Amino acid sequence: MKYINHPNHPNRPELHPNTSVISRYAREISIHMRSPRLELPKARQVALWARDYIKARVRNDSCHSEVKPKNLTMSFRPKWKNPFFKERRTEEGRGSLGSSPTGVSLGMTLRKIQRSIVYLLLLTLIANFLNLAVAPKYARAADPNMYLFWVGTCSDGAMPAGWTLVSDGGTEEFNNMFPRGNTSYSARVKTTDTHTHTGTGASIASGAGGYSGAGSTVFANQTHTHAVTVDSVSSTSSLPAYKNMCVIKYSGIPTTIPQDAVAIFDTTFSGSWPTNWEDYSSTYRNGSDRFIRGGADTTTTGGNNTHASTGHSVSATLGTVTGTISTGGIKSLGSLSSHTHTASLTSDTPDTQPKYITVVLGRATATATIPAHMIAMFDGSSFSSYGWETVSDNGDDFYQRFPKVTGTYGTTGGADTHTHSQLSGTSSTHTPASNNVGIVINGVQTTHSHTTTVDLAVGTDTNIPPYTDVVFAKKSYVYTTLTTDKASYDAGDTVTINSAFDNYSASNLTNTKLDYVTFIDSDADNFPDVGETYVTATCAGSDTIATNLLTTYTEYTLRTTGKTVNAGAQGTDAPSCTNDNFPGVNDYVVWSKWYDTGATLIYDTKYVGFHSVPTLTEIMFLVFIGCAVFIGIKKGIIKIKPSGNKLKNRSKDVISNDSEKSHQIATEIVTFPRNDKIENHQPFDNFRPERSRKGSRSIDSITHRKRDHEQ
Repeated sequence: MKYINHPNHPNRPELHPNTSVISRYAREISIHMRSPRLELPKARQVALWARDYIKARVRNDSCHSEVKPKNLTMSFRPKWKNPFFKERRTEEGRGSLGSSPTGVSLGMTLRKIQRSIVYLLLLTLIANFLNLAVAPKYARAADPNMYLFWVGTCSDGAMPAGWTLVSDGGTEEFNNMFPRGNTSYSARVKTTDTHTHTGTGASIASGAGGYSGAGSTVFANQTHTHAVTVDSVSSTSSLPAYKNMCVIKYSGIPTTIPQDAVAIFDTTFSGSWPTNWEDYSSTYRNGSDRFIRGGADTTTTGGNNTHASTGHSVSATLGTVTGTISTGGIKSLGSLSSHTHTASLTSDTPDTQPKYITVVLGRATATATIPAHMIAMFDGSSFSSYGWETVSDNGDDFYQRFPKVTGTYGTTGGADTHTHSQLSGTSSTHTPASNNVGIVINGVQTTHSHTTTVDLAVGTDTNIPPYTDVVFAKKSYVYTTLTTDKASYDAGDTVTINSAFDNYSASNLTNTKLDYVTFIDSDADNFPDVGETYVTATCAGSDTIATNLLTTYTEYTLRTTGKTVNAGAQGTDAPSCTNDNFPGVNDYVVWSKWYDTGATLIYDTKYVGFHSVPTLTEIMFLVFIGCAVFIGIKKGIIKIKPSGNKLKNRSKDVISNDSEKSHQIATEIVTFPRNDKIENHQPFDNFRPERSRKGSRSIDSITHRKRDHEQ
């Protein structure tokens, strides 16, 4: 040991702070500092507290007043107790798992994992509760904005309250735009109103003969063709026969329709129109069937249904000669090998109407209510107001079709593109120059031309005029609303489809039938297409849809028959089945069909219904098992044997009586400045550490020997 002279007691040498006295106090502190029960912020505080405590004990001399160390905020005790945790004892002189740095790290890791599992479990329970308590996926969105035609004064200042003019100039949504039905809204999709084609051509073989002098020598006919290049194809209008109407917009769905608004209808009401409504088809047509175009007025007409009554002008060049151009005897026919021709052709005028559906127009003669059968345009397809049926989804009447006013409803026709017959004509004439070669004098070649053909390619959307895509929806006399009681179902759960069907007509609907198809919507169009997977009848399994479900009656998941709904009333239905045979974890769409007594489809609707998920009980069971394992490790019920006995050896080092190792461990926790001076000390004659509960000596049971102080 290292000693220094005590200033007041020369015979009592003072212990230096870095000697075994401090080590004895620090050893048990080091054990507790390595306990996994002690969190890091507290560990630092304990270390500082222990340092000041040991320094104070060393400085406390029985001959002088007690010297309280600086920054010491805790009271001293004869026997040191850790204020932050219960003392963790060792048995039979062996250290515990928490006695080593490795044990601390492992313990803290296990505690973090355990805490994470508990949090995960709580989140799982909360999510499951919300799944049951919160409104599921079928919550309906706000109404989209409504668009109607307008035949009043087309100016912003003349608009009825709540309505906006959106077709009177610039890049407004319907300025010089034709409305086209689609699954979603998109303004000004196409803005060009002309089209053209590319072409390929060919020439028919033609010959050129010759003679020399007075015709005494005749040369063979030189048959040849030319490669044909199509130089240009003129552009032609893509506008079908049309008439302008202004377009007005309302934010949401109004309760009434203003006077001079025009809507599409799917019926003529047999001449008996609803109150404040009249037929407007004949007025709009004025003797000719026309497509509707948005604009700044109600009088402009134009377009043509047969290629604007004019064909494409095609220019072509007959270039490189193909075939054998030879010299005959003394006569050179070389001038034939490099000649060219030109050709000008005109195409035919086929039907160029785009895809259409014929419609009936009705005009509000005064402020009117929205009657059944009225079809309006919208910028969305999700409605909070009941009674609106979209009619422009895939497979519906208006899907990618333009309304054509004829006064009757439902006839479809037209196409996106058109074809032209092969163009054929005669090329320009070629006359070779005289050829004076050798003895030939005034050699003359005959003239010739070629029959030329050109084929025009079909092109892309050559019938499509400028358009804005809209969602067409009908105020229906029948309407079906589908919901599910949950947004997702575990395997084995009962899937219930709640169906409400309204009859807005004036007649009772008796003995009707409802089919429900649950399917995986691979192309996300909300329609059960051929080839997609569906859940078979009574949820017995799954299969592939074989036919168009708008025309078949044999493919369905659930079926309800014998339903009667009186005029102006609502019927309900709640078919269900068990989620046992659904094909995997997927999103499913529920789609329904409503047939009348004669098995005629009177309504179909689409609805994204639910999600099939793994059993929640299985997930929770695995979470509980994992939690139990880690709690067992934490409590010592499940023991992990460290590799290489590192923890065991480290624990023995901690509790070793070897002062050098004890000093090394102590100084890891309690640090003293090298120049720290201690003025006083206490001999510790009366200090006796406490014993462990089982009678074995703890770390502090190493007594201070008087001879250490008497030397």
